[in-house]
Amino acid sequence: MNHPNLVKLIGYCCEVEDHHLGVVYDLRSKDTLLNLIDKDDLNWNQRMQVALAIARVLEYLHCHNPLYQLRFVHPALIMLDQDSNPVLFDFFMLSGGIVGDKQFVSYRDKSHLCYLPYLDIYFNGLGVWSLRSDQFSFAIVLIGLISKRAFSGENWKDETEQPLIWASDQYHMKLKSGFQPNDCHLVHESLKAEPGVHDLDGVALTKMIFHCMNFHSVKRPTMSQIVQCLQGLHAFNGDFGVVEGLLQGWDSYTLPGKKKCSKWKGCLKIACLGMKDDEIDQGKKKDAQPINH
Repeated sequence: MNHPNLVKLIGYCCEVEDHHLGVVYDLRSKDTLLNLIDKDDLNWNQRMQVALAIARVLEYLHCHNPLYQLRFVHPALIMLDQDSNPVLFDFFMLSGGIVGDKQFVSYRDKSHLCYLPYLDIYFNGLGVWSLRSDQFSFAIVLIGLISKRAFSGENWKDETEQPLIWASDQYHMKLKSGFQPNDCHLVHESLKAEPGVHDLDGVALTKMIFHCMNFHSVKRPTMSQIVQCLQGLHAFNGDFGVVEGLLQGWDSYTLPGKKKCSKWKGCLKIACLGMKDDEIDQGKKKDAQPINH
């Protein structure tokens, strides 16, 4: 695979007996996205360029037949080069294509992953992978980009720090404070103050984020649709008409509710897991990839 936002491997060394593995990348790195996402080093336009570049590389991976899935898009695994271009450099959960359908992360072991908030809630709730798991992870990265918030470390163990819970709470707090649905978004105040930043872009991005985190994964947009949405933002084309059209497409009815599910042991009380049993079975039949427990 050859893509400007995928790291280029120069060489590697594998010592089987000592279990040592070394790789050499062609990369002019500045820092990981995780270390920059909550800093002032990236302005709004750079953040939007990063989001679009990540979406495009995921679209590229998904266009293969069979498609490739990262299953774990995390800012710690995305390096920014000296020109602030994102480069994905770690694919330890890559599945599909010539790699095959690798089911090496068991439902039993998932809680031991230190970056659990970026795993698809479909997997957390049902123990199966969705064909649109990358969309969920991408949405969490996008939340961080527009809200200058890094979801990492031990914070995820606090339910209110789960990205979906946090984003939903922020959205509902703004509604209660008098904002209209078409004025609510998750853009950080310091970014809103930058020239060229428009509320309509923030609203469109927020609605798209919640679509990407829909528990019913078949209702999530494709990566091509996500790329199309990002390209239609005022930040890229300077046209409010395109953004207004996007807002009509990303309806607010999919925004997560406040009811929390207590049906499954391991659901982590994610707000949108409150489903009926027949809906769960239907979701499994449509797009699930069962794994060995």
